[in-house]
Amino acid sequence: MKKIISSLIAILCATTTFAQTFSISGKLDGLPEGTTLQLIPAATHQDEKPIATATVKEGSFQLTSTTDFPRQYYISVKDSYGVIPIVINKGDKVSITATAKLNDSQDNKFYSFTDEKITGAPLTEEYNKKMSPRFDLDKLHGDIQQKYAPISAKMSAARASKDSVLASEIAQSEEWIAYEKAEGDFFKKADEVIGKIISDNNDSWWGPLLTLNLYNYFTPQNEHLYDNLSENVKSSYYGQILKEQVRPEGFLNKMAPTIAAKTVAGETLNLQQSLSGKKVVLIDFWASWCAPCRKKIPELKALYEKYKDQGLEIVGISIDKKADDWKKALGEEQLPYPNYLDQGETANNWKVRAIPALFLVDSTGKVIAENVALEEIAKYLK
Repeated sequence: MKKIISSLIAILCATTTFAQTFSISGKLDGLPEGTTLQLIPAATHQDEKPIATATVKEGSFQLTSTTDFPRQYYISVKDSYGVIPIVINKGDKVSITATAKLNDSQDNKFYSFTDEKITGAPLTEEYNKKMSPRFDLDKLHGDIQQKYAPISAKMSAARASKDSVLASEIAQSEEWIAYEKAEGDFFKKADEVIGKIISDNNDSWWGPLLTLNLYNYFTPQNEHLYDNLSENVKSSYYGQILKEQVRPEGFLNKMAPTIAAKTVAGETLNLQQSLSGKKVVLIDFWASWCAPCRKKIPELKALYEKYKDQGLEIVGISIDKKADDWKKALGEEQLPYPNYLDQGETANNWKVRAIPALFLVDSTGKVIAENVALEEIAKYLK
């Protein structure tokens, strides 16, 4: 019996991992006294909340949390853009020094971090080494953009003024043809570089983590990125996140997920109330900064006016980070249908990966169409 118990204990010890505390301390020159720093999970393709915060005192800070496996995080300044990416393992005691510079535009606060020195995080060093070919691509593309900036500016001006004759002349110029060739060659090289980074790491947890960093969004055509992983990597933390990205389960024929969104006046969205007396509700996830979203608004307005008396309701849900940006867009667009601001969870609950994202919900609260085309709405109103 003792041997059996000892064997069971040995198996449990070998297969069970326990979360351990890690710490990140350091000094970021250039940050005002009292600045709040956040530690946010990275590479999840979701709107994550901070798992730890720290207040800068005399330029110094300390963040602590726990993990039971390697994870990537972002260190950021609260209510600002710009991050320091870091890969942490359990038990790490990390030290960081850097210089923070605020680039404060009218719309957004953005911190750039330079002179970074990170010690005590060997996985961060390994991450940077694995991603270095990707970082080299950024410099290469920047050089191309700088070289051809004059001809690019001329083409942009011609298109903005809708001068098709001038745009055609520019498009036939040697400089523009050279620019397009340079861009084409660059993206071909980028595909090769990114493909090699991924294929070189398919047999470890690095594979899905790097893939999640290398792609801004995924489509069904990217399923091979998950399929090519080794079986044990597929079941890893980042492997499962990648699977959800390339093969999202979706909500078709399921009850609508939870919504947490409010109007300008602070009223909470109640989907059942929106459905009251209606056949369907079209939910539009959008944002003030999303050009395709803004471009679709005239179509949504026309659709609403045409079918609002035939059982259609439209509900807009903005994923803007700043309420003022959303309110400004509402004033500019003068939307005739109800609009709400996501309170931080709704887009995640609905697995919104890109916007605009359109969902159609029937009178029972069931999702009957995802990413529905506007011209198909009429058939659901019969």
